[in-house]
Amino acid sequence: MVCEGMRKNGRMHETTVLHLKSVYTHFTMYIINRLLLEDDVALDSNNSEYQSLIKEFRAFLSDCKDVLDEATTMKLLESYGRSDELVFFASLKEQYEIVLHHYIQRIVYNFG
Repeated sequence: MVCEGMRKNGRMHETTVLHLKSVYTHFTMYIINRLLLEDDVALDSNNSEYQSLIKEFRAFLSDCKDVLDEATTMKLLESYGRSDELVFFASLKEQYEIVLHHYIQRIVYNFG
């Protein structure tokens, strides 16, 4: 949705588009983490508002995967502790080493 609007406006400079997408990513991570800090959301990860935001954010990542700066996006996701979305984005970008590393770490943590 965000990407479509940016593509339609051919006058936008690529740097501006990239910056706006990075800001959107940053802002969405902030909102998701704020939602998790709320007591009722933290206790109920099936919260519809939370799940809806995650779904919308993943759709954004899918739509914009070819335009988002890969390293910056992965660092943002990592810095916000959003490992599931990091793995999702890494899969989209075919960065299977990152995906594999994540699952190995999860196994080590669970059995360690």
